[in-house]
Amino acid sequence: MFCACCCVFIFTETCILLFENINTQIVAGIATPLLFNSFTTGGNSLFDTQLICTSIAMPFCLGGIYMFLKSQWIKAAVFCGVASLFQVLMGLQTFFLFAILILVLYRKPDLRQLVISILVWAAVASPMLYNVLKNQLGDSNYEIQTFYEALYFFRNPHHYIPSQFPLGDYFKTLFIICLALMLAYTTKNKFFKLLICLNSIVIALLIGYFLLFEMMELMSIGKIQLFKITLWQEFINGIFITGVISNYILKNINLNFPNRKWLITASAFSFVLFSFIIYFKKYFPEKIKRRYAVNTNYKSDLTLAHEWLKTNTNEREVVLSFADDNSLLSETQRPVLVAYKAIIHEPWFLNNWMQTFKKAYSIDSTYTFKNTFNLESIKTNSYLNDFTKPYVDYYIVENKMSTIKNMEIVYSNASYSIISNQRNTN
Repeated sequence: MFCACCCVFIFTETCILLFENINTQIVAGIATPLLFNSFTTGGNSLFDTQLICTSIAMPFCLGGIYMFLKSQWIKAAVFCGVASLFQVLMGLQTFFLFAILILVLYRKPDLRQLVISILVWAAVASPMLYNVLKNQLGDSNYEIQTFYEALYFFRNPHHYIPSQFPLGDYFKTLFIICLALMLAYTTKNKFFKLLICLNSIVIALLIGYFLLFEMMELMSIGKIQLFKITLWQEFINGIFITGVISNYILKNINLNFPNRKWLITASAFSFVLFSFIIYFKKYFPEKIKRRYAVNTNYKSDLTLAHEWLKTNTNEREVVLSFADDNSLLSETQRPVLVAYKAIIHEPWFLNNWMQTFKKAYSIDSTYTFKNTFNLESIKTNSYLNDFTKPYVDYYIVENKMSTIKNMEIVYSNASYSIISNQRNTN
């Protein structure tokens, strides 16, 4: 929540930099993340609902963009360097984009200041940058093709493989680019050149990434996950769009409310929305109820099954559930044979993890650019196989499955059952 608040603050500060009308600044600063949070390509969004390293790096990257727009390059380098300490790709890509924009936007760029900025970024980011380069360029005593299959085709095709991205994401990205350029051109805005350069550079980089990685199959290129750069394209385009439109609306209908009224209205709306989330969880879609424990008044059948395991099993007993049971670890607090979400993107972990996952869920395919893995392809009861039985104490199964013979059901509710796998533990 703190990271999200910092991001909204930077959104508002950026709007202050771009627009003179104070009401436009407030409206655009709040509306941009609400309207354009996921107008990107490659499964990225400005705000993540989970606390991960990206959540912490995001406000620093946005702060770097803000400083860049103020032409304070060294401060921008510091912000990007700090972001790199939490998510090295985000900080690196953001600073790299700055450097290209500086060379393109300015006829005679201050190369001395640019070099100093590069050195400052490298110095601030060095603790993380050193470890990343060491891991990537150091010991390669692992099966490289297995690692690429696990990273690109099995676990993260929605982040790495451009041909696998939803077509709707490309349309959303194209829409926001065209709308921002159209508004900048028709309003004769001074940032029109910036928008032209930014969008042209990003599109050129993404096309190059696609050609080198997917068409020419230069596998090492995929590690840079370049489509994450559309976050900053979305940020600048989104702020410009909401700012121009809200400025036009407020100007023509004379909504010159004092700041206090805007703040009171926004606070009241936020309180109502927060209260609705807390007390009316049962009206939310099942997918949301399963992922976010937003109150204690209503518990899903899956949460009840997890809580039974936490209360009635030994801490060392191993649990296995269906592959997209994302709350299993946190709610049961029990070891699992393998999990889909909780992974480490390093060869020493990822290769063994994929092999274990395939065995656990009876997957015998090899995945490539044209054949990427999809969780929905897993058969519902595939994890009740001979490989898992010697290692697993309890299974969580959906009641719609066929009857399981020779296994004891120790708990059941309307949707799920828990099966005990009796085995010799001596």
